Order: sequence, then C-alpha cells, then structure tokens
Amino acid sequence: MGLFCSTNLEASAQVQSSVNANALAEATHTIKAGETFYSIARKYNLTTTELQRLNPQVKPEHIEVGKSLNVAVPMLQSNRSTVPNTSNPQQPYTFKEYKVKRKDTLYRLAKNNGITVEELINANPILKENSYKLKKGMIIRIPVASTASTNKTSSSQPQYKGLSSIKVAVMLPFIGSNVENERSVEFYRGMLLGIEALKEKQTNVNITVYNEPAPNAGVALLMNDILRQKPDVIVGPLYPSHFDEVTTAANGNCKVAIPFSSKVNQVNNNPHVYVINTPVAYETALAIDLFTKSFTPQTNVIILQSNNGNKRVFCNELQRKLKSLNFNVITTAISSSTETLKSLMAGHTHEPFMLIPDDASAETLKSLLPKIQTLNSSLPQAKLSLLGYDQWIPYTENDLKMQLHAADTYILTSSYYYPHTSAATAFDQSYKQWFKTSLLNSQPRMAPLGYDFSLAFLGGLATFGHDFNTQKPMPGTIAATPKLQTDLRFLQVNNKGGYISRSMWLVHFKKDLSIVKTSMN
Repeated sequence: MGLFCSTNLEASAQVQSSVNANALAEATHTIKAGETFYSIARKYNLTTTELQRLNPQVKPEHIEVGKSLNVAVPMLQSNRSTVPNTSNPQQPYTFKEYKVKRKDTLYRLAKNNGITVEELINANPILKENSYKLKKGMIIRIPVASTASTNKTSSSQPQYKGLSSIKVAVMLPFIGSNVENERSVEFYRGMLLGIEALKEKQTNVNITVYNEPAPNAGVALLMNDILRQKPDVIVGPLYPSHFDEVTTAANGNCKVAIPFSSKVNQVNNNPHVYVINTPVAYETALAIDLFTKSFTPQTNVIILQSNNGNKRVFCNELQRKLKSLNFNVITTAISSSTETLKSLMAGHTHEPFMLIPDDASAETLKSLLPKIQTLNSSLPQAKLSLLGYDQWIPYTENDLKMQLHAADTYILTSSYYYPHTSAATAFDQSYKQWFKTSLLNSQPRMAPLGYDFSLAFLGGLATFGHDFNTQKPMPGTIAATPKLQTDLRFLQVNNKGGYISRSMWLVHFKKDLSIVKTSMN
C-alpha cells in the first residue's frame, strides 16, 4: 500500500457549535441503520477520537443499531478551534495508496496507519458523501504521517539520506537477434540516457551489464558474480524461470526491479521486489479509479456489449462502480445502429454522453467511428465522447487519427509516448545521436521506459536512499521530472510484499487536435 505522490490538503476548519455546553451534557444518540462511527461524530461536530473518549466501551467498527452513544462535549470544547487556524501554512502530505480489502473500515485503516479518521477522509473527499461506503477493491490514499505528527517539531520527522553513488546491475538477454534481445538492448540504452540526467545532478551511477542466459539455464553462478559487486539494485531478469534465483537476493540494501513481466509471484512475499509492468488486475482497478475521478455523474454512460469482448471484465466492474456513484448507465449491443443510439440519448442530447465498448479490437474501433460521426452530424448539440484502450494507440498516429479526435476520444493506458512533445523530440534526437538508430516500434516503447525507470527509480534512490518507495518525488529532483511515457509510482501489494507500478494515464484526443494526458497522480 505504498505510493509516493504529493499534494496540498486544505486545513479544514473545526467550527464549534453554538449550542450551550450544559445542554449537551446529558445528550445521547440512538444508532440508526446505515450510520457509522464517523458519520455520527460528524453529525455532532466531533472527531472520532472525541466520540471514542465519550464512549470508551464501544468498538467503533462494531456499533449496533438501536444502541445509544454519548455525544456530550463539555470537557472537550475548550480544545476545539472556533475559527479556522491560518497561523500555519498548509502542509505538504505524502501518500501511500491502498487497495481496500473485505472487512476494512475507516476506523481500522486509520488506526493501523497511525492517523485519524478525519485525516483519512480528507485524503479521499469521495468518502465525505453520507451514503458512501468502503468497497473491496477500491483504491484510497493514506497519509504517510498524521497532521498532528507533522505539526509537532521538525526534529520529530524522519531524516532521509539519498545515495550519492548508485551501483546498478542489469541482467537481460542482450545477445541475439530475437525480439526480446532487441527490446532489452533498447531498454538499457534508454536507461543510459536517464543516467546521464542523474549525473548532471551530481549523482554517480556505476552500471554493470550481464547477459541473461537462456530460460532453461540456471543463473546461480552469474548471481554470485553480481552479488560480489554489492549492487543497490538489480534490473532484470526477463525470463520467469530465473525469477526465483534473482529475487532471493533482494533485501534492504539490494532491490530487484523486473522491467517487463507483469506476472511475478515473488512480489507477494518480498518487500524489496519491484514489478515495473503493472499487472492486469491492478490496471483494471486503477483505470476505474481514474475514470471516476475524471468524470462526474452528469456524464451519461452507454456501455456497448458484445458476445466475447476482451474488455468485458473491465466494463462489468466499471458499470458496478458507476452505478454505486449514481451515474446513469445504459447498456446496449455493440452492433446497435445509430438510430438506436440516438433513441437512447433522446431528451438528454444537451448532456454529455460517453460510449464505452467492451471490446478493444481494431474492428470494433473501425465500426464505431462512422457511427459517432453520423451521430455528431445529426445531433450537432450533443456532447458525445468515446472511451477506448491502449490497443488503439497505434491508430492515433495513422489514418484514423483525425476520426479519433473528431470522436473526442479518451484512452486509458498504463503507458503513452507522444513523440511530438519537445521532451520526446529531444530524447529521440539524443537516442539517434548516441546509438545511430531509431526507436523500435513497440508498445510500450522500450527506450522511453528505460529512461523513465532511471529518472523515477534511480532518482528515488538518489533522493531518499533505500527507503524511497513510499516517498513523494521532491520538487526540483530528477525523480520529480515529468516522465516521457510511464508514470512510475509504486503500490505495495500487501503488508509483507513488494511493489508494483501503478502507472495509469487517461489520454484525451480532443476535437481541436490537442492531446491532454491525466495521470493517477
């Protein structure tokens, strides 16, 4: 449950009730169905800590309907502010991200992380809605440190010492002419360009390269050689048959970062293993979370269903989530005619509509674009958009480019490289100048992935040392530099496990031909 990102939270004013304190001395509240400890505390302008003090015999996560709670506050009012406190500047917060499990409650999560329920709620504004409840699988933000602890003294905050010199061992199959060899070489070259940026910030990087043997060969002898170098991080391997031998070396002073595979079971048991390629199950949760944070219930959603679409699981999960948030969700066959779609929009054509197919194939895309063009022509006042997937990204640079922009298309993807930005153009020129060749045409692009890895991962080590995984990138550091393709931030898979990348973009191909990228962070 750890990710590093930063934001500023506005200090919420605690305004004291004007009701006479003596009148509240004997007050009680009878618990009703659907109420939580937090909602009751909020109703009487109390914190959950205050409500717990008044009811020490009650377990906040197990309140019973019909029971009474004491809500008197006379002994606590003198400690509550009557006006917003503006004497201190807003504090920057560092967050971890956490995937909610069954039986989790706000109180339990707050207690386990050493924060108050109020701080947890403030970090996740959607939880302030009276009817909103934690749901298994949703991703929430957890402040790394409580507001109270950050307001004590600066001496109480942990001090981090970054690494001025980083030893890197790279084990990938470089020798050969297969696709994995070409991609490994390009990834490594991208790493080198990122390391040059680190050196400009006075961070020395010593990198040693090892050719990974065939999948059926062991790597024990190779690992002995690597470990004698005492690396801070081992990048690789590629082949799953080598994961066990390499990840057993991961410890507090030597991390293992696996760049390509998303199926790395060893990440579940070792807190020093990192998976750069986001697993599909997490991609689904991240994509749904990003969608619901980017659109409001004012957007009508039409889910286009097929018999065997490759995005059915995503669409089913998204539909459940949207309905719980009071979105208007309509389902119809993916083969529906423009007249059918028009009838579904009848009476609401001035409201925004999002078409979401449950299939990411090229055939689906090519069948939908003409329908959307017809709808836009016959309903010029309509605000119609299309949601798509990373399989469509190649078409944003070919003959379908203009149609995708005309359809006001959004694409959810864990990586997106747009070659026409100034940063990408400079990177492409440097790559050609250094290596006398062009980038491979792959998804994701290997060299930008290696470059982003150096900035985010090695840059994190340079700033925070081996504890970088739960820290926000400090402004002005390499780790905070905008990434070319993959927004590498890390989410811990469980309390004893390692970390996976939780990169997710919502890329908007607007009608004016501009492109806007929104990240989870």
